[in-house]
Order: sequence, then structure tokens, then C-alpha cells
Amino acid sequence: MTAAALHEAVQAAPASATAPARSLNRLSYVDALRVVLIVLVVAHHSLEAYVKAHPPEIPLPDPPIARASVFLGVNAAFFMGLFFFLAGYFSPGAFNRKGAIDFLRDRGRRLGLPLLFGTFAIVPIAGWAHLALDPATPPVSYWTYLTKYFPPQGPLHRYFLGDAPKPAFWPERELWPPFNFGHLWFLEHLLIYALLYAAVRAFIPADRASAARNPPTHGAIAAYAVLLAAATFVIRIWYPQDRWIAFLGFIQMEPAHIPQYASLFVIGLLAGPRRWLETMPTRRGLAWLAIGVGLAALASLPLGRLRYNPRPRVQQLVDVRLGSLPLRRVLRRPARAVP
Repeated sequence: MTAAALHEAVQAAPASATAPARSLNRLSYVDALRVVLIVLVVAHHSLEAYVKAHPPEIPLPDPPIARASVFLGVNAAFFMGLFFFLAGYFSPGAFNRKGAIDFLRDRGRRLGLPLLFGTFAIVPIAGWAHLALDPATPPVSYWTYLTKYFPPQGPLHRYFLGDAPKPAFWPERELWPPFNFGHLWFLEHLLIYALLYAAVRAFIPADRASAARNPPTHGAIAAYAVLLAAATFVIRIWYPQDRWIAFLGFIQMEPAHIPQYASLFVIGLLAGPRRWLETMPTRRGLAWLAIGVGLAALASLPLGRLRYNPRPRVQQLVDVRLGSLPLRRVLRRPARAVP
């Protein structure tokens, strides 16, 4: 069969026959990377319970794991940032295919609905369980917690549910008011980033010549690493790691990691149309992987007393409690050296 005849046969083939070829466009290694990152998320929050003394509400006999903080520190340096990079990487293509309205509608369905459901169906259960497991706290029904204490305080709460002053029995270690997004802050951030990206695209059209641009060089990658380290260092002077705030009153965020998350999302936006994941030279990628592994190994050496400082154990609850940030409150917790 000649090449021309083969081409005509492919063009005449039904859609079902060409579907396997189209499926090759999906990056299977990206799916595998997502699975690995999800496993790291579970491992990270599970291991946090074994870094300091166990909270009194959950008396576990297991002693803290020696040097577990090394894994937490190394993991926090990249795993959530990679999620933001992947989100940014595939956003331009989705926007180009669907247009602004359908793009935002899709993000609302994929991110907004799970955020709403999780905030009012999952996070309150965890917060209420935190009180229920405290022997020093009088019994509080889940319905009372959900309808009286958990909703955001404000005019709507006062109009529909009445005033809800801080109860006298409320534990001192528990922040008030208790409303928060828990670990669903990630969905909130992705939704905000999608809105900002759509707003930018409304004024700045897509760069049609971007696909011809080469992936970043060794020098560009090194420069980004230095700039990211400098920005993170400056921000952590005022906002140490694990200090969460309610930016603008409703954006649950940890400023110490925002330079990493925001910059990698933007880099993903640049990398997607240029297909950097597919065009990055293998040797260049392996070289920086080796650098990362080497730095992780260096971090495990006992070179000093300063180590990753996880949240106080009373806020961890073996991460059964999904939320640790009541909005409107700024957690002011100085960094400490871990022996």
C-alpha cells in the first residue's frame, strides 16, 4: 500500500478506529506523577502526627519517629508546587478549546462544587470531632456545632441564625470562629488562579508563536531556583512556615509557600503551550533530578539543630481534623528549633 493510499484510508476510517491514536496524546507519565503526588500528600499528613508529642485527645502509645521532620521538609519543598505546575500546564489548552465561559463553568464544576460540598459536609465533621474527643469539653451535638458555631460569622449569620458569641467552654487552644476550608484550600486557590487567568486572557490573547520556544536552559532553571529561595526567605521573615492567614478575609493561605505555588502555576501556564514536558531534553531533566535528590540527601545529614517545624500536635490530631484555620484569625507562631 502506498503512502497516499494509507493516508486516504486513515482519513476515511470511522472515529472509533482513530480513537486509539488520539488517546496517545494523553501524557500517561503525568497521570503516574499525579498518583505519586497524591501518595506523598497522604504520607506527609500521616507522618506529621509522629513528629512531636501526641495530642491528649488521641492517646497513642507510639513514640515520635526520629528525624521524620526531614521527610516533611523535603516533601514540602516540591510536592504541592508540582500540583500547581500541572494545573497551570493544562489550563491554556483547556481555555483555548472551551473559551472563557465554558472554561470557567468547567472549573466551577470541578473545583467550586467540591469546595462547597467539602467545606460544609466534611470539614465541620472533623472540627466537631475535635471537640467531641476532648474530655474537658462538655458535649456538643453535631447539629449545634454545624448550625450555630461553624458558619461564617457576619450579618447573614446574625439574620438567619442569630448571634453566636464564643462559648465559655470553648477550649483555649481552639481558635474562634471555627469556620475554615481545611485542606480544601488547594481547591480554593486553583479556582482563584483560574479566575485570574481567564481575566488576563480577556486582555492578552494567546501567544500563537509560543510553541516554537525551547524549554528553559540550565541557567534559567538555576536563576529561578535562586529567585524562589530569595523570595521565600524574605516572606518567611514575617510569615514563618505553618502560619496561616485569611488573606482579604476569605483566602485561606500559608504565605511561606505562596512564592512556590504561584510561580509554578505561572510557569505551568508558560510551559503548556510550549510543551516543555515533552520537549525538555532527558539529560537536562535528569541533571536537575540528581541535584534535587542530592540536596534532599544533604538535608538528612545532622548539620544543625534547625529543622522543619510542623504544626503543634494539638492541631494535627493525626490529621483527622481537616481544618486548622478559622478565617479572620492570623496564626502567630514563631519558628522554633527542633532538637
